[in-house]
Amino acid sequence: RLQLLVGAGRTSIPMRPEDIRAFFDRLKALGKVPRAGKDLHGFVAKVKEGISDGGSDVAFSALCSFADMRCRQGVLAAWPPVQPRLGGLPVEAVADAIWAVSAVPKPPEEVA
Repeated sequence: RLQLLVGAGRTSIPMRPEDIRAFFDRLKALGKVPRAGKDLHGFVAKVKEGISDGGSDVAFSALCSFADMRCRQGVLAAWPPVQPRLGGLPVEAVADAIWAVSAVPKPPEEVA
């Protein structure tokens, strides 16, 4: 879930695929995508937290966005929620998901 801070309170709203795409597009436009180290791990952890409640569409969007950014840690974090649902995705989406995971160095064994 995406955490929003409003005044002194917090609220959670589910992330939709278009939310995560807009999030990644904005990061790319700003050039603020973390590349390595603690910042990258924190970024991936926040996205992983957001996709855990968002369903396979959100995880699929994150997977493809991380692949476009060539972010191995992000791809590997987004892959587990997508993998068991591959059979329910359109053929084009399955191809995109497999490409995304296989494009990173040392992909998971089930894809390599």
